[in-house]
Amino acid sequence: MLKIPINLDPDRVPDFFDYLVVKIESQGKWKGEGSFNESNQYIEKLYLSLSQKGYKDGQIVLTVIWNQDGTIEPIIIEKNGNLPDGWEQLANDLIREALVATVNYKREKYFCRYTYAYIGPPLDGEYYISGFRVAPAVFPDDDQWLIDERIIYIDLYEKGIDKMHAQAIGKVRAEQIVALLSVFLGIGIYSIPPERRWVLQDGKSCKRCQLGYFDSKPVPTKMPKKGEVCPLGHTAKVDRNKFDSLSMKKGLLFPNDIRTLFRCYYNLSPEKSKAYIGAASLFRISLTAGKYYPTVAMSYQIAAMDALVIGKEHNQKAFQELIQEFCPEAPAEFTSEIYGKIRSSHFHQGSLPGGEYEIMMIRPLRGPHFLMRFNLQREIFLISHTVLIRWLLKHGHC
Repeated sequence: MLKIPINLDPDRVPDFFDYLVVKIESQGKWKGEGSFNESNQYIEKLYLSLSQKGYKDGQIVLTVIWNQDGTIEPIIIEKNGNLPDGWEQLANDLIREALVATVNYKREKYFCRYTYAYIGPPLDGEYYISGFRVAPAVFPDDDQWLIDERIIYIDLYEKGIDKMHAQAIGKVRAEQIVALLSVFLGIGIYSIPPERRWVLQDGKSCKRCQLGYFDSKPVPTKMPKKGEVCPLGHTAKVDRNKFDSLSMKKGLLFPNDIRTLFRCYYNLSPEKSKAYIGAASLFRISLTAGKYYPTVAMSYQIAAMDALVIGKEHNQKAFQELIQEFCPEAPAEFTSEIYGKIRSSHFHQGSLPGGEYEIMMIRPLRGPHFLMRFNLQREIFLISHTVLIRWLLKHGHC
């Protein structure tokens, strides 16, 4: 049995295991198990079956004990079964090489592509913004139905120990980009869920099919050049002083201040950046999960604005002051009403003021109720979208 101390600060421990995992995966197959002990330490065992000659009758067992402060105890290395002489040195080398790599922090840059979807008009073309590319997967012969699902690519470069590691890091960045785009474009962008659903076929039959999108073209190994795959997208002129949303007609265009908006986000202080990406994530949820649940859409848009209340207690007064500052077009009594009667009543009492349990029939002489319900949803969307954009422009100093 070997015990190898890992003298790293807690914030460097994850880096060490990133390198160690790559080393382990290059050696053979593995399986693992983990549980907490009475001292609330997490004990993880990894059984490594090496593909090298002479190692088929045994395994190298690594035991890692995680402390609550993020440090780890010396790694215990044992054997399970019969292994040839020299297995201790091989295991020791794996750990030492990972430690050296952690200290040197050597990483390579890889091209990464991520697939997302949204419901709405087709994207007008490709856009290159702040180190990443957004482009339609299908161009230009995509149908013009507004209820169609569209596929877009987020392309970027990311550094990692290997391609898989870079892809995992880049996915986090892509998720943040998608959250911001959901605000800037006013559309809900999502990952296609790995589900099988029933699909109508010519209105006469149905079939259960796997959701997903397959592109027969190989994934590029580097960022496509501008105009190489599809034309550059146009931009739509916007006036952020006006209380209005981005207009979408036959195609989805980026606003002409899209680069300014991203620059503002990157200019934010860490505290404000964290608050804004949280608000953007809530807004994105409002447009995806809230697509079929009006109460969810409204509540999460209200919560997105509330997330921008920094350094104050989150209450109705602070919420109302935020909206009056960044969207004075909204009536004061309206903002106080939506905070209590929609957001709070939904989150704390389970109420559904969006009308999910109300009869919905498209028939004549239904009265003003349905129009009022629709107008409420649209007004909350406009107010929240306006607040999120104007807040960013002010605090990002753009």
